[in-house]
Formats: sequence, C-alpha cells, structure tokens
Amino acid sequence: MTLTVTDERIEAAYALLEECAVCPRLCGAARLDDEPGVCQGGVSLRVASWNLHHGEEPPISGTRGSGTIFLSGCSMR
Repeated sequence: MTLTVTDERIEAAYALLEECAVCPRLCGAARLDDEPGVCQGGVSLRVASWNLHHGEEPPISGTRGSGTIFLSGCSMR
C-alpha cells in the first residue's frame, strides 16, 4: 500500500496524540488510549460550533470564503 500525503498527515496527527503534544501544555497524556490530558480531552474531539467565514483574504479562502471550526473541552487552566 502506498501512503498518500493525506495518509501521512493523518499519521502525523495521531503521533501527536501518543504522548499529547497538541497544545503548548505538552501534557504527554496517552490520548490514543483515551487518557484525558490537561484539557480533559481523550482521543475524540468535541466540536462546539462551525460556521462559514468570509473575512479571510481571497488568496487564502478563494472566492467562496472559508470555514471556522471551534473545539470545546480545554478550560485554558
């Protein structure tokens, strides 16, 4: 099986969850084993909201705008 760029990015993202290094806290939680990190997040993300966003510059977002996704869980403690 040949890995695509997308497959490589997915693997890199999961590698960050082995010993959690997703945020600046670098808590090291084993989130792939569903151990909660400082943020109390496990392996799954919780989406708080998603919306259309038309405020970006056209070179970034194209002619139809982009989107925003806000995640919940981190209390910023």
